[in-house]
Amino acid sequence: MSYTVAEFITLRLKQLGCHHVFGVPGTSCSDFIDSLVADPDMHFINTVNELEAGYAADGYGRQGALGAVSVAYGVGTLSMANGIASALTERVPLAVINGGPTDKDLSLEAEYDVLFSHSTGFGKTDLHVFKELTLAAEEIRDLDGAADRIDQLLITALEQSGPVYIEIPQDLWKKPIGHFSANLNYTARRHRAGRRQFVRAIKNTLTHANKPVVLLGAELVRFGLIDEAMQFVESQGLPFYTTLLSKSLVSESHPLFCGVYDSDLAPSTITQGVESSDCVIALGCLFGIDHRFMVVSLKDKLIRVAFNKAMVGSNVLRKLSLGTALEAINALPRLNTQQNAIPSVAGLNYQQRREQWQSKFENDPYSGTLGHDGIFAAIGDFLNTTQSPYYISLDTCLASFPGADIPVMDTQCFLANPIWLSIGQGTQQLLAVILLRVNDRSLSQVTVGSRWSLRHFRRLYKTIFRQ
Repeated sequence: MSYTVAEFITLRLKQLGCHHVFGVPGTSCSDFIDSLVADPDMHFINTVNELEAGYAADGYGRQGALGAVSVAYGVGTLSMANGIASALTERVPLAVINGGPTDKDLSLEAEYDVLFSHSTGFGKTDLHVFKELTLAAEEIRDLDGAADRIDQLLITALEQSGPVYIEIPQDLWKKPIGHFSANLNYTARRHRAGRRQFVRAIKNTLTHANKPVVLLGAELVRFGLIDEAMQFVESQGLPFYTTLLSKSLVSESHPLFCGVYDSDLAPSTITQGVESSDCVIALGCLFGIDHRFMVVSLKDKLIRVAFNKAMVGSNVLRKLSLGTALEAINALPRLNTQQNAIPSVAGLNYQQRREQWQSKFENDPYSGTLGHDGIFAAIGDFLNTTQSPYYISLDTCLASFPGADIPVMDTQCFLANPIWLSIGQGTQQLLAVILLRVNDRSLSQVTVGSRWSLRHFRRLYKTIFRQ
C-alpha cells in the first residue's frame, strides 16, 4: 500500500501511541489535518489558539505518551513557541508537525522580494527559531530517505524526552513517501559507561549514611521506570520525597513518602529532611531555582542521575541512563542497616502537612478563609471524599507552593510546570491528560464527563465558603 507523506506521519504517530493531535488549521498544514480526520483512530483537537495547542500537546506528553501539535506556518508556530519551550525545559516528548513554504515560495521571495503567506521575509524563520527550542529540527524537502529521517526525529523525541520539529513543504503532503518499514521498531539506547562509578558512589555514601533520603523525579514517569525506582526505595527502606514536577508519581499514602520538596516555602519538616541529609539520591529529577540551595550546599552528598547524565556533587560521571542505573542499584544488597527515622506524611491532611510552614515565617496577616491555605485545605478535604480518577492542575507558582502539600492518593493525576512557570498553561495541559486517559471515547463523551466534574466543583465551592 502506498502512503503519502501526511498519511505516513499519521501512521507513525498512531504506532507510537499518540492518538490526539492539537492545533489550529492553516493552509500550510491542511493536508496533514485532513489525513488525521480521515483516520478513525486519530483525533484532531482544534484549540482556540496556537499557544493553547502547544500547551495541550505538552500536557499530553507529560503522562508518558508522545504529544503532537500542528498549526499554521509562521503566525501559528511562533505564537505557540512558549509551549514548546516548556516541553524542552521540563523534558516532555513532543512532535511539532509543521507545513512550510514550497521551493517556489522561497525562490520568488528571494528573487522578487515578494513575501509568501506568513513569511517574515528573512528566510526560513520557523526552522531557525525551532532549532533553538527543540532537541532536533529538520525540514524535509527531498523525499528520498524522508521516512527514515522522520522516524529518527520521532525516536529522538521519545529517547531523549523532549520536543522535535518536522517541517514539510505544503506541496509535498500528498506526495508518496516511498519505501518504509511497516512498523517503527526501536529499543531505547541505554548508556552504561558511568554505571560502575555511580554504583560505587551509592555504596560508599549510603553504607555510612545516618540520614539518607531519595528524591524521585519526572523522568521516572517519562520512561515508565516508577516500579524500578520504588523497588530500590523499598528494598533499602529509605524515606523518599518527590519534586513538584513529579508529584503523584506514586500514591502519597505510601508509608515511606515524606512530602514534596519544591522550595523554601515547603513545610520545615520537608526542607530540613532533605537539606540536612548526609546522602541524597536523586533519580530522574530536574532541578530548578527552587532546588539551588540543596544542590549547592550538599556537595558530594548528592548523587543523581537524570536524562543520561550522572553526577556526584558537581562532579560529572561518564554517560549513564536512568534505567541502567536503576537496574544496577537494584542488584545491591541492603546497604543502610541503621534504624532511620521516617518523617512520613502519609495519612496527614493538608492542614497537618502545612502546620510546620508557619514556624519558618512570621504569621501571615492574610490567612483568612479565602487565603491559599483555606482554599487548598478545602480542596484536600474534597479529594479525600472523591473517588479516582481525578486530576489536579496548578497554573502559577503562587498556587504551586501550597498546592504541593495537597494529599493525593491517586497516581499520575497532578500537573504543574514549576520550572518553566508559564501562566495559563495548566488548563490546556489538563484537557490533554483527560483526552489521553479516555482515548477510546469521543470528545463529546469527555464533555459529558466534565458536567459531572462541574457538579462536584459546586460542592467544593460550598466547602470552601463554609470554612
